[in-house]
Amino acid sequence: INANELAAATITGKIANQSNASDVSITEIKFISGNGGTQHIVGDALKNAISIDTDGNWTLVNDASWTSALDSDKAYIVQVTLSGTLLGNAMNGLGQTSSVTIDNTITATLAGTHTVTISNDTGILDNDRITNDSAVKVSLTLASALTLSADETLQVSADGANWVEATNTDTNTNTAWATADDAVTLATGANTLTARVIDTAGNVTVLALSDNDYTLDTVGSSATLNTTVTTKNTGN
Repeated sequence: INANELAAATITGKIANQSNASDVSITEIKFISGNGGTQHIVGDALKNAISIDTDGNWTLVNDASWTSALDSDKAYIVQVTLSGTLLGNAMNGLGQTSSVTIDNTITATLAGTHTVTISNDTGILDNDRITNDSAVKVSLTLASALTLSADETLQVSADGANWVEATNTDTNTNTAWATADDAVTLATGANTLTARVIDTAGNVTVLALSDNDYTLDTVGSSATLNTTVTTKNTGN
């Protein structure tokens, strides 16, 4: 889960065979890192506030006391320990486990302001980003070198909704990135190009861009050509 998801995350569970059990309670909720090292136990106040409904459902509410204790880029096993009476016998240590991976950071960082150009920049000027061609290649010149982690992607968008991957076109400097030819579809009218780094968990870093405005104008010129024809009658 990413940073935004962690900020709103809850833990839910369901106790099976609830009809055969009574006095069921949660005695411990523990996060154990995948390598068996770091552990975090949810505090008693939050744990004791959990209620189990008649269908066996329960929820641990979101709280910074446990979300802030989980390290980024770690996989955790969530271990829930129960106690209660099952078929007339007191039971302790009944457990449920699940897993979650916390990824709330972007590794790649980019300082400075970065410039943008588009291909197929038609019209009088070929570098003013005013064009009648809606399918373009977008190129970025970065102010500093960009090194992406394996789960990160650099993307550009012409409308803020549809994103297209840009790849490294100069591995010597790592400052030149571009989409495939005609990969970006421009939106009609005056708009802006945006760029971001996103990872598989959904964490995002937005790049600061300059010269990123563009205009897609597909309406033909309204200019008209008036001609006047005169004739001369020479007579006889």
